[in-house]
Amino acid sequence: MKSMIRNASVAAAALAIGLTASAAVRADDKPTLAFVVNGASDFWKAAEAGVKKAQGELPDYN
Repeated sequence: MKSMIRNASVAAAALAIGLTASAAVRADDKPTLAFVVNGASDFWKAAEAGVKKAQGELPDYN
């Protein structure tokens, strides 16, 4: 039961992010990259640091 609720929550979050991202692309004409984390881990902290670095290096992306 927990996995079913988790899967539904992840699907709803992905749908919401997708709809928000598509509206932002139309408004800014810039692609939007989303980074969704599913828990605390050193890997995700390193990935977040990479995303923040990329935000500074890629001015054509939101």
